Amino acid sequence: MNFEAKDKLERKLKGYWKSKQKLESLHRALEKLDKDIAVLRGILAEKDELIPSPSQISFTPGGGRGSSEFTTVERSAMLYESTQEMLKTKIEQLRQNRLRKQMRIMETEYTIDIFEYIIANHLDEEEVKVFEQCYLYNRNNIQVGKALNCDESTIRRKREKILTVFYELLKIRA
Repeated sequence: MNFEAKDKLERKLKGYWKSKQKLESLHRALEKLDKDIAVLRGILAEKDELIPSPSQISFTPGGGRGSSEFTTVERSAMLYESTQEMLKTKIEQLRQNRLRKQMRIMETEYTIDIFEYIIANHLDEEEVKVFEQCYLYNRNNIQVGKALNCDESTIRRKREKILTVFYELLKIRA
């Protein structure tokens, strides 16, 4: 494994932990979008109570006395239609944003699942601890050795094995 591939792989391993945090944030954002959509749908459903439709207002033709102003019915109809369209547009924007968030959640979960499969099935308990120390806490080999009560050279070997396992299974290339 060359230096560039190793560097790229180490960035991905550090990114795994960030992905787990990002996933929580995406789920919270998705919940907020769901609430916002529900509120707007509720408003849209209740709009007839909030804004009378043109059929609910008595009609008097013309603006009266040659006026070019809109009648109450015409103003009501315009307000009714513009509010309805604005709410529908906003709901559609939120739905599209929700769909994008769902896709990001699926992609992130997929990445996390791959890493967790490799961790669970290809690393021993000590290697998992080294993995966490190096890539979650961003510690160097000496710091990890002190934390795990191991020699720095042992940590270096375990770290190289971890990188090799991920390199082979993820097929990371520079």
